[in-house]
Amino acid sequence: MALTKATSIMTTQATSIAELKTYGASMSDGDSLEILGYSTAGDGGGGTFYWDATSTAADNGGTIIQATGVTTGRWLRVYSGSVNVKWFGANETRLDNEVPIHAAIAVCISEDAKLTLASLHMTITDTIKVSTPITIDGERCQIFQSTPDKDVILFSKELAGNGNYIYNDVVENIFVGGVAGTGNGFVFENRFESTYTNLLVVGVGNIAFHIKGCLLCNFEHLYVGNGLSVSPAGGFFGNNVTGNAYGIYSESYNAIGCNSNVYTRCVATNSTITAFTLTGTNNLVNGFDAEGLATGSLSLHISGDQNRLQAVAVEIGNIEIHGSRCMLSGTLLCIVSVKSTAKATVISEAYINHGTVAAGAINTVFENIRLDGSISNSGTNTTKRNILDASDNEQGQYKTETFIPTLSFGGNSVGIVYAANTGLYKRIGDWVHIEMRIVLNNKGSSVGSAKIEDLPFNSKVTGYDKPISGEGTAITQVAGSAGLMFSVKDGVTGIEITSQDVLTGTSTNITDANFSNSSQIRITGNYLII
Repeated sequence: MALTKATSIMTTQATSIAELKTYGASMSDGDSLEILGYSTAGDGGGGTFYWDATSTAADNGGTIIQATGVTTGRWLRVYSGSVNVKWFGANETRLDNEVPIHAAIAVCISEDAKLTLASLHMTITDTIKVSTPITIDGERCQIFQSTPDKDVILFSKELAGNGNYIYNDVVENIFVGGVAGTGNGFVFENRFESTYTNLLVVGVGNIAFHIKGCLLCNFEHLYVGNGLSVSPAGGFFGNNVTGNAYGIYSESYNAIGCNSNVYTRCVATNSTITAFTLTGTNNLVNGFDAEGLATGSLSLHISGDQNRLQAVAVEIGNIEIHGSRCMLSGTLLCIVSVKSTAKATVISEAYINHGTVAAGAINTVFENIRLDGSISNSGTNTTKRNILDASDNEQGQYKTETFIPTLSFGGNSVGIVYAANTGLYKRIGDWVHIEMRIVLNNKGSSVGSAKIEDLPFNSKVTGYDKPISGEGTAITQVAGSAGLMFSVKDGVTGIEITSQDVLTGTSTNITDANFSNSSQIRITGNYLII
């Protein structure tokens, strides 16, 4: 709990904490002093202290101060609400600000208070470690890790055994960077129902946000930048010194999966390996943007099941989906690969702007997609619905196009001249609907059975021909027949023309002899193609 000011007997001023320590032996219980700063007046570390003549509490460097040479009696800071890191000596010229930060964290934990990092640009030489629940408002502070291969901030899990969590962190408005190496920006271990907002990492070299075994956490406005200034007091932005190997990287930890987390409006730029690696199950990504990735890098690597990603914008870099029952939608996607380990993946509401989309899995669905390229179906039961090409023409399994039907006799078309031969088809999944018209000017010299060729798709192999509706004009019918019959041939792209005897049911092929130079055919109907 926060300390409360006692009745003041004597009030005066001191310049710094160091001067405050020189008072004590002559103080009366309840005397107060106003400190103008931690080290110097106006540095933000000042405040009011009162003398507790009976206290033997440990000196923590910020809210409890032991006077020099005094065993009993302490100076206690008067405050309420949040704890300011400046009270413990943090400043923009100090090189080991992890020391005052850790001291402030210890007070916040014991007093259940919020820590403010007071918009400082701070340098540290070692990792800031938080092993219990905490609330921190960085107030857009900037923390620079000057030691290569050191993490910047580690929210560690130090309880014994697996299955334990740290609950209810609230952390916001912190920007960090570091010297390129194997260090990470933020590391979150086994956090539960915690919220992390407005966090930025630039230039740590390895992983910007390493999320390990977290459950039901909210990660909002995580930003992975592409460079930093080596002068933290001047800010971290604009020099483009280095990127990060990984942007956001989630994985299991201590036998706990990284499950049911929400990532909202996150951005990763200039990652050299992967911008976002998403493992675990039932995670929701609501807004993710990957920009400026290195050649050959992955923008998204999704290996967990039942994950949902929406409002995704990926300018460069492949997207790989290894998990099953995932849903991916977005405004702009790059090359998408659905791997063989994936099942029942849905990709929708997207513009895929680079080349082939590979579907090497089972029951993959592509729907409502504008695609600059094509979808290769190397998997099983890939479904394509409402796929548009770069010119907004329908593509794939929902497509409307024209085609040119032809007529042959005995497999040949010598001398045939058309007044018209036009066709229109609409593919609807596994079916195709055709409407076509053939008008002859000259039937030519070929002889044999009549067949209409060059349909847009082969019919499905079923072991039998499929009847389709049609009519003919100026075509002589066989005596005793019920009229012309049209059948889509099994497994090919042709239509056979026959007539059937009404008494015997015997079918007879219509040949060139039944045609004239002015014969006409009209056909409309559907046939199965897959």
